[in-house]
Amino acid sequence: MEGNNPALVSEEAAHSDVEDNSGSRHQTEVNDNTSIAASDNSCDSRGSDTNHRVDSNIPDTNSMENNDSNCKDNEDKKTKRNNSFTRKQKIILISAFIGQFFSNACASLPAPFLPKLNEQHNINSDLTGWILGLFSLVQLFVCTLSGRLLSKIGIHTAVVFGLFFCGGVTAVFGLLEYATLPDSEDDTIDVTYLILAIVLRIGQAIGSGVYITASMTMLSITFPENTIAVMGYSETIIGLGFMSGPAIGSGLFKLGGFMLTFGGLGGTMVVASAALWFILPFRIQATDGEEEEQGSMWKIFSNINIVLSLILATNSAVMWASLDPVLEPELRNKYGLSQEVSALIFLILTVAYTITATIIAKVLDKFRNVETLYILMFGFLLCGVNFLFMGPTPLIPALQRPLWLLLVTIAMLGISLGFALVPSLNLSFGQSDENGKAYSTSTTAMISGLWSGAYAFGDFLGPTVSGVITENADFGWAMTSFAFLCFVCVLMTFIVKMCKLKKKPSKNSLNINTVIVNEALSDDDVEPLIP
Repeated sequence: MEGNNPALVSEEAAHSDVEDNSGSRHQTEVNDNTSIAASDNSCDSRGSDTNHRVDSNIPDTNSMENNDSNCKDNEDKKTKRNNSFTRKQKIILISAFIGQFFSNACASLPAPFLPKLNEQHNINSDLTGWILGLFSLVQLFVCTLSGRLLSKIGIHTAVVFGLFFCGGVTAVFGLLEYATLPDSEDDTIDVTYLILAIVLRIGQAIGSGVYITASMTMLSITFPENTIAVMGYSETIIGLGFMSGPAIGSGLFKLGGFMLTFGGLGGTMVVASAALWFILPFRIQATDGEEEEQGSMWKIFSNINIVLSLILATNSAVMWASLDPVLEPELRNKYGLSQEVSALIFLILTVAYTITATIIAKVLDKFRNVETLYILMFGFLLCGVNFLFMGPTPLIPALQRPLWLLLVTIAMLGISLGFALVPSLNLSFGQSDENGKAYSTSTTAMISGLWSGAYAFGDFLGPTVSGVITENADFGWAMTSFAFLCFVCVLMTFIVKMCKLKKKPSKNSLNINTVIVNEALSDDDVEPLIP
């Protein structure tokens, strides 16, 4: 009897499934996002429908072609949507970049001008170095704390307050020029001036730390599909700001001296903060996971990728800042270069990093399947080899270092740091919770604070360690020590990658399970629905 034929029953079920899928797609084409999601589900289920038709010997070529066409059209829509920014996103992006440029420019601004003024108040170079280094040390605590409190303060308020406070303190910094000078015969330290300089430098770090944490959180939750690209561009802006601080200061110093240098840049930041109060949206938060509990440190530190990212960010900052106190004396003593020429050589590192960071960010954003851990291993391996040649390492006595080789190694250090630092951002900000949803605003803020604090800690640790090693040994041993630290980072990244490979199920096991399931559900073993 035809009513008892299993093939006909299977044929009717297959056609019913196709009609149900078409009806659901027709109902969900009300808006673009919903239709894309529905069609994606249809694409996922297409494989099972096809297998069912093959088992039942029922070809349905027209339905398969239509489904393929719909999937391709929807993929094009998703790509177009991800590559174009809305007006709100553009406003947030430009606002964040402007603030990041100025906040990092003010961080590097005092370096060329403060030492001379400090000498007039009997403050030696060691104390000057500690005053400048306080910026990174204070940021370590400020970034971590502001990350925990950002969800309560609000991103809008934190961004405006951080930029306003940093700019205001920078403007007041210029008033140090009018502090009373000690007598020429008195060689004791001017304690009042020293306290004022320390307090103002701490104030700069507080404002900059709050702003950097809030702006990174704002960019991360505003661009969930382009996080790594936007963070890479952010690193480029930060590098440009840090590089431009002394250059902007030099121009202002020629026009109006110490006061105009700090007052001009600080006043610009205050005006910019006032503009951001009206330009930025008052409500900036993540769209997913907002109803979950407040972010917890346990959830963050249980993610091995984030932990590795924090360690690598600290080490990257150590490598970057290690040359600050030791490169200029090396250039002056070994090659007889002036301070002006040495300052230009420092720019080689920043320019090389800025260009590389932009390229790496574009590559990681375009090719999402590229393994981040492999790029990190390559970056730190290149950085370690580069330090050995920069020393040159005493472990290879025959290795010579002419001036041209030193300049090449400085440029290569910037390139290798681009390979090491930008992918570490992807490890932290490209993560999601155990359910595959984006982290909430509070969790993202905590990640931003931890990452910024880890980098600030390395920025403080680098000059301290390199100065101590160079003073007790020499420049070559200092660079050799940092080379071995880079190799340790390569080893840690390799271990994490191996652990992930062991946890990942093999394709063979998946294929075996699929074959078993298909055999279990074959037509010979399935009883007919109608006896």
